[in-house]
Amino acid sequence: MTVATLERRLTHAEQLIERVDAPAPAWANPVELAEALNIVLDGWQRRLLLSTARRVVVRAPRQTGKTTTVSVLALFVAVTTPDGLVLVVSPAERQAKELVRVVRRLAAVLGLATAEREQTVAPSAVSMTRLEFPNGARVLSVPGSSEATIRGFAAPSLILVDEASRVAEPTLDAIRPMMAAAPASRLILLSSPWTKAGLFYKAATDETGVWERHRVTLDDCPRISRAFVEEERRTLPPWVFSREYLGEFADDDLTLFPAELIARAMSDDVAPFFAEAS
Repeated sequence: MTVATLERRLTHAEQLIERVDAPAPAWANPVELAEALNIVLDGWQRRLLLSTARRVVVRAPRQTGKTTTVSVLALFVAVTTPDGLVLVVSPAERQAKELVRVVRRLAAVLGLATAEREQTVAPSAVSMTRLEFPNGARVLSVPGSSEATIRGFAAPSLILVDEASRVAEPTLDAIRPMMAAAPASRLILLSSPWTKAGLFYKAATDETGVWERHRVTLDDCPRISRAFVEEERRTLPPWVFSREYLGEFADDDLTLFPAELIARAMSDDVAPFFAEAS
């Protein structure tokens, strides 16, 4: 055994000992962590942070606090789950980096509050796309522009898909098998609505109970100026306003036949013109 190999093994052993000796986090749940960060939560944010459902979909207007909420959750999972993996997926790399930046800022604020716990909560390695914690947990940003960029990760503790309505369905399909070998793995889709198609739309309107659904409205977020919203209502196309501020799925100006019209034109009572091939 070379000296270099021995030194690496000793360093690894010391890190394991530090993890064992590190004080347990003082927060029993993400809401307590948010309070430690002096974040005032709206009711819907509190409900989401206390949820333990494996599959969650959050349908909310813009600027209602989605990113802050799931950033608190990502930090909580990281500091309470040794060797845990939190994946942050967004339609583009810039958006994925932004959520990790918020997690990094919250960790800095927390690192914070109690010096004696700094070794537990302060990231030990930081970059634009990655946070690593002394307990071995990681927070990684992954662009969801292609399903090929998602593959290769195994058993994440938490998967956050931001702006999920804009993430291609093949990418979302490639994400879910990661949960198969991890019974505690969780998947959260969050977004303002887009068109009436794709996995986010299906999950947000699902009534089978597979997804725990959180619907956020402007009434749930008193911080948003109602005067500004009324200005937007008068100046934006109706389908844009309903998506961005009312959290409603809507057809856009390029849609020739509305989704409701197509749905009404379909019937199981009409026999097909051509028999199915045997």
